[in-house]
Amino acid sequence: MGDGQFKGKIYFFKQGQFVRYDIASKRVDPGYPKWVKGPWRSWPNNFPEEIDDVLCGEGPFKGKAYFFKDNQYIRYDWQMDKTESGYPKSISGHWRGLSSSFCEKIDAVVNGGGPNTGKAYFFSGSQYIRYDLAKDKADSGYPKNIDGHWKGFPPNFCESIDAALQGQF
Repeated sequence: MGDGQFKGKIYFFKQGQFVRYDIASKRVDPGYPKWVKGPWRSWPNNFPEEIDDVLCGEGPFKGKAYFFKDNQYIRYDWQMDKTESGYPKSISGHWRGLSSSFCEKIDAVVNGGGPNTGKAYFFSGSQYIRYDLAKDKADSGYPKNIDGHWKGFPPNFCESIDAALQGQF
């Protein structure tokens, strides 16, 4: 996520609140949970605290976090430690190439790794879209069914994934 106060932390969100976990001490920082509004500076009043997903930007999106809820998103600037002005925005029209079902509700989103660094994977229902962050648009040929493209997924994981996280070391 970058340097400064966010480095070495993991944020967990639930029902409008969050905890900040310190990786080095292997524990939640004192004083948590906290409500999302307040500590996340400039959080728009018209954007819910209960978020669906968060994408940590890479490449041209680096230094930003994207919070998604239903058909809207906000962009958070890590360095400035605040939500950028002009948000929330509709997913539709701003995330090029996402089909209408993805623009209404994203079930999960995760950054790609290894040979897929620079890609983000959006999941909605039984489908996914690979998004090219450098080109700022969905790759052609998507959406695709999760089943048959994500080897080894149990059948019940091929529909409405709750969340995704790319591991790092």
